[in-house]
Amino acid sequence: MIDRGWKFHPALKFALPFAAGIVLVRLAAPSPEQLLLLLYAGLCWLALAMRFERIGLAPSLVLIVMISGALAGLAGPGEAGLEGEPLREVELAGRIAGEPVFKKGRIECTVEPDSLLCRNTAGYPSGRVLLRLYDTSAFDPALLPAHGDDITVVGTVQMPAPPANPGEFDYAAYLRSRGVMLVMNVARVSSINVVRRGNLTWGERVILPVRRAARAFCEQYVGGEEGDILRALLLGEREYIDPETREAFTRTGTVHILSVSGFHVGLIALVLFVIVSWIGSRWWQFAIFVALLGLYTVVAGGEAPIVRATVMASAFMLARVAGRISRPLNTLGFAALAILAFAPDQLFDAGFQLSFASVAGIILLYVPAWKWTGAHLPVIRRHPPLRWSAGMILLSLCTQLFTLPLVLYHFGFVSFIALLTNLPVIPLTSAALGAGTAGALAALVSETLGAWCGGCAHAALTATIWMVGEGASIPGAAFEIGTIDAWGSLLLLAAALGMALSRAPRQTICRCAIFLLAVICVTGADRMLDPLRRSGVSYLCLLKGRGGTVAATICKKTVRLYAVGRTADTASLRFIGEALRRRFGALAAETMPLDSFGTYDRGGALLLVGEPLEALPPELPVILSRTARRPLAVVDLFGGKFLQVPLRREIDRAIVLAYDGAWHAVPW
Repeated sequence: MIDRGWKFHPALKFALPFAAGIVLVRLAAPSPEQLLLLLYAGLCWLALAMRFERIGLAPSLVLIVMISGALAGLAGPGEAGLEGEPLREVELAGRIAGEPVFKKGRIECTVEPDSLLCRNTAGYPSGRVLLRLYDTSAFDPALLPAHGDDITVVGTVQMPAPPANPGEFDYAAYLRSRGVMLVMNVARVSSINVVRRGNLTWGERVILPVRRAARAFCEQYVGGEEGDILRALLLGEREYIDPETREAFTRTGTVHILSVSGFHVGLIALVLFVIVSWIGSRWWQFAIFVALLGLYTVVAGGEAPIVRATVMASAFMLARVAGRISRPLNTLGFAALAILAFAPDQLFDAGFQLSFASVAGIILLYVPAWKWTGAHLPVIRRHPPLRWSAGMILLSLCTQLFTLPLVLYHFGFVSFIALLTNLPVIPLTSAALGAGTAGALAALVSETLGAWCGGCAHAALTATIWMVGEGASIPGAAFEIGTIDAWGSLLLLAAALGMALSRAPRQTICRCAIFLLAVICVTGADRMLDPLRRSGVSYLCLLKGRGGTVAATICKKTVRLYAVGRTADTASLRFIGEALRRRFGALAAETMPLDSFGTYDRGGALLLVGEPLEALPPELPVILSRTARRPLAVVDLFGGKFLQVPLRREIDRAIVLAYDGAWHAVPW
């Protein structure tokens, strides 16, 4: 029986108000002076509570912890003076903090800045800087600075911008969760000057050779798409996975295996536990276990799911050594508190949220459900294959139920075949992870052993890719419900928690029904209240694209995108069109690059004819003007009304217009 009493979970009692304080900063944006005043009031309250027989002691502690979380959340939201327009000709001095990543059309690496110099004014950023190099001649690694090099570079600096289009991924929040506060764009590799090479810490001198050996093993002995996936499993580097492959994993509910997750860390921890159990002293067992697991955590990238699993495994090992009872919920709270104390922005990262929600689902739902299944269906425990299959299905079901509110908030769809696809995919990727780990070490000793391990990993990942591709091609594999807002997600999380805290089987079934009913009600209410999902209304979005302008019309459940400039690239249009289709609940998206066709009049305007006038409601025809002097307005022209869009005028945020008898702006 799981004892859920608060007195047995002190770390969880501190983690929840600490996280609430971080959320308070994001919602209310209080000043540091206000928070310090509240902290002083909380300390006075605590002193009085301790003096007068502990009256109000618990609320005062909760207030102090919450204000502490708010103060931690104030650290590094951005750099003053860099909001708005980008700053050009800025000189950055710092150290390369990661290996360069080769992407389509650019190279990216993170820099730990020492200083920024702009117009004879120096600044000292509190976070890292993402350096983007748009020089295709520098794709030779020998021409680029390496991890640990001290550099100076001149380029254009700006803060990561929030989403400019409806339904677009919040890339700025993603960068903040990884400690990146500024982005610098550099056109030429000649703008980068290496001051000193190989300025590595002692830890990096140990870790970098291991990462490079694992990377070389994936490229030489596995290769292809399988090598890219193994690289993600071993090192957490997902940048090289094909977008279509990643989409297939997402639709089948197996995208969690494309990164080093708690499951992988658990396998490594189990192997290490077996190894260190031969050591006589338990404290030496603990020290060696933590050292080796910590080394693997740093090598694998140190993201939130990995750190969470490492902290929990270390806490369980410590409890075993000290002879204490280890409580999983308390250990989970301690892991969350440890991560948020050093990186508060991780709270808003999808990986952090899904990782902790899935473990909470296992603790609160899977453990009692598996005990009930074993007690009432003893035939399952008597047959190992049946026991393993039932356990995996039940585990996947519990984690999906508890993470469903967050999945709907971040992605807006549910995978119906995840219960089946996880059965073969998890053991196959586990085998590939084991073969890859052994092969990266064996390749240093023998090429034959490295090739054999690489062949095993390649075969397992080939089968995985085939199964995932076949599963994603099944009609109805993933049902798109649409994203919900934060309040709806919190309501569903509360319903899931109530379902997990039920004690009797009948109570559990009843609360499961209430949870599913809440999902239907929340998603339906979100669609009804969303101003961009109203039926009977046509929309026209003016979007700031990636190097161009996009005019998007939404009518009859179809999104049409008309693009001029560099945004006419097919990949960019597909990305924007898919985001709009999901945001508006449309059925299809059509893209029309206009650089290659169209009718121009003498005034330099491009005329797009929309739906026929008898269509109700009509689309507004568009004029994309080649000059910036013309305003953004509805004009009378050619015997009708047209929307005039100046192409050379920057649009910082999408403008959404709705037609219900007259055209007016719609907030989004």
